[in-house]
Amino acid sequence: RCSMASNIEIEFKSMLTETEFQQLLAHFDLVHTQPIIQTNTYYDTATQTLKNNRAALRLRNFDTRSEWTIKQANTTHESVEMNQPNPKAYTQPPQTISEQDIHDAHLLNILKLLNISLSQLQPICTLQTSRWVKLTDFGEFCLDQTTYYNETDYEIELETHDLEQAQSAFQTLLDTHNIPYRHADKKIARAMKKKPI
Repeated sequence: RCSMASNIEIEFKSMLTETEFQQLLAHFDLVHTQPIIQTNTYYDTATQTLKNNRAALRLRNFDTRSEWTIKQANTTHESVEMNQPNPKAYTQPPQTISEQDIHDAHLLNILKLLNISLSQLQPICTLQTSRWVKLTDFGEFCLDQTTYYNETDYEIELETHDLEQAQSAFQTLLDTHNIPYRHADKKIARAMKKKPI
């Protein structure tokens, strides 16, 4: 993942059954590979200002590091992503965010443009993803197993810098394994649908 402050992210994704997921793990020779474990906590205001602007703020926590990200959708397959890498992990996601947490000028500017102050942000959802990655010369395939509210789902993503080549490769992969394309909502949207009231 690019660690600069801002980049355009192009991705294709499709939901999978557990059987299809295992099939693709085997295809990519990843069955015996340890996945990257990440815990994602999403934040928004009480009035869902970020969601209403097709944006999301995420704290991604790994074992020894973490990363704040704001993503804002441009088109179906393309979004602008701003990252602030942190050299340490959080023991718990913060319930309130301060400038000790988010201090990157790009992220703060996006929030400012949306008239959001850090004090308005609150955690709305946490989910955990186990991710297996296969690098290619046009991007990376990610096989994700995500758990939230006693639910587990499976998806494949292709993050790329080459729209046409990736689109073709993604479709060919699904066709080769007789896997139908299934629309994949963003992880936060899937989790929020299952969130207990």
